[in-house]
Amino acid sequence: MSKNVFIILGVVSFVVTILSSVMLFVKEASSMDLVGYIRRDCVPYNVFVQNGEKDYSVKISWSTKADCVGFVLYGNNSNSLDLVAVDLTNKAKSMNHEVVLEGILSAESYYFLINSGEKSYGSSGSPIIFSSDSL
Repeated sequence: MSKNVFIILGVVSFVVTILSSVMLFVKEASSMDLVGYIRRDCVPYNVFVQNGEKDYSVKISWSTKADCVGFVLYGNNSNSLDLVAVDLTNKAKSMNHEVVLEGILSAESYYFLINSGEKSYGSSGSPIIFSSDSL
């Protein structure tokens, strides 16, 4: 019986060692770190919405703790964000992001989500609303 226990412990130890080794070599898997916590490096903060330099434009800017790719989905309906604004100022990954929305009418409300690090961010999971009259 002690021989069977020894074999079982040996097999379990081998499997645990292999799994531990694999986890040490995997840096990221679907935006999670080794222990399964969601990485917070690309979460937008210091989000500002302001009038753009040109008429009928709005500038949205934000920061992230790490270099991330960012863009904004926006539209007139919170259920249909069918327009895209790309961070042309910081074309590659960056910690400071800025997009300019063109053709924004002052009498209409608009909704947007910031996409950063392959995830969408808004206000409590919903798109952020603004109108250029309120800026």
